[in-house]
Parts: sequence; structure tokens; C-alpha cells
Amino acid sequence: FYMSGELRAPGGFLWSDDTTMLKAISTASGFTDYAHRRKVELVRGKERQVYNCEDLQRNPSKDVPIRPGDTITVSRSIF
Repeated sequence: FYMSGELRAPGGFLWSDDTTMLKAISTASGFTDYAHRRKVELVRGKERQVYNCEDLQRNPSKDVPIRPGDTITVSRSIF
């Protein structure tokens, strides 16, 4: 899977069965100070979804599984 945007160490990472959105962000060394944590985009094939990672942290049962080939992009916050 691939990680881009406002992450401390974006890039390509090896996937495993238990990879989730929050684990993937942690694998990329976490958010930068400028990351928009409520607007994280997951692209899977032709599908695009936007997730609020603050909500996922409060409710770990909602954490999204990541699949091989997925791309996660963290946008920059305006504040």
C-alpha cells in the first residue's frame, strides 16, 4: 500500500492481513503538524472514500482495513 501527503515518512509499505488505516498511518511515522486528520482519503481501484481519523481513534471498531494496492493520502490543514 502507498501513503502520501502530510505524513512524517510517506512512501510504499508492505501489506499484512491486519493492516488498518490507523496502523498504516503509524507505519508512516504518524501525521505531520499540518495534517488534516479529519480528511484522510483512501483510494481503492476506482473508489474514493474520505475518513475522519480522529473519529477512528475514538472508535477503533470503525478502523478501516487496508488492502494491497490501496493509496492513503493525508491532505494539509488550512490551520
